[in-house]
Amino acid sequence: MPAAPSANAQETADEVVAAHAGADDAMTNVPPPRTITADLEDLFQRLSGIASFPVVARRVLEVAGKDDCTATDLLEVIEQDQVLAMKILQTVNSSYYGLPNEVADLRRAITLLGVKQVRNMAMTVIVGRHLTLAPAGAMIDPVRMWDHSVCTAAACRIIAERTKSADPEEAYLAGLIHDSGLLVIDQKLRERMPNISKRYQATRDWMAAEQEVLAFDHAQLGAYIAWRSGFPHRLVAAVDYHHSPTDAEGDIAALASVVSVANYLVSRLGRSAMAERRLAPPLEVTFDRLNLTRHSVRDLWADLEQMLENVGALKAV
Repeated sequence: MPAAPSANAQETADEVVAAHAGADDAMTNVPPPRTITADLEDLFQRLSGIASFPVVARRVLEVAGKDDCTATDLLEVIEQDQVLAMKILQTVNSSYYGLPNEVADLRRAITLLGVKQVRNMAMTVIVGRHLTLAPAGAMIDPVRMWDHSVCTAAACRIIAERTKSADPEEAYLAGLIHDSGLLVIDQKLRERMPNISKRYQATRDWMAAEQEVLAFDHAQLGAYIAWRSGFPHRLVAAVDYHHSPTDAEGDIAALASVVSVANYLVSRLGRSAMAERRLAPPLEVTFDRLNLTRHSVRDLWADLEQMLENVGALKAV
């Protein structure tokens, strides 16, 4: 099980502050923004063929991404998977959402919470099945990865709401899939992981270690898999740049910055994808882009600690 947040939270929050001192797209065929070589594209195609998200994920994204999507449209897709429908209802009625009255049917849930939130509930269930049913890797525990993904998604939602820098539901979905490439590398290229780990121990930079050993990094691979799985381009780009948001342009930079900060803070709170990996803090310009001051980071830290106590309700379904 992932480690609980440190009891010495104030000290860690001070470290975070000190470190700081140093609308959905329509479906699109635009590929991930960072270019790759022909050899890498061949490898990525083979890996994404194995690791792409299930067909139901594409259908949910496609239908929910339409401007004229109705509750009936989304309901028709979800009800084709009765287990998915049941688990969404469990999520709606979980302590995470804290609704005053139990919701008895999906149509009511969609009407009450909206298409985007129910879409994200569906994707949370789908991604959870996708991750936790995978065979255990050599270094990364899929359950730990699942915990990190959900925690980051929930943190992205809070940060987007607090800073008004991105659509909260779009940010949630970007956070949910941001590290999908990491688990694929561990499971499909596992013989390379010891070398990556060795380079990381020398450089303390996991992305640089991946680039040195593999000639690509998990953000690139995750973005390619998301693209092949039918995720909107903005989400694909946010995955691609979640470790380098200052390289992104336009409003993609804000979304990637939300994911970057959420990923870092959640990891510092003990909910990292890998126990041995310590994330470097995002650059100060990333915090500045979100108008996150030292004081607001402190407040955010406290709120995230409380939020993570309730995230278990999302993983339990």
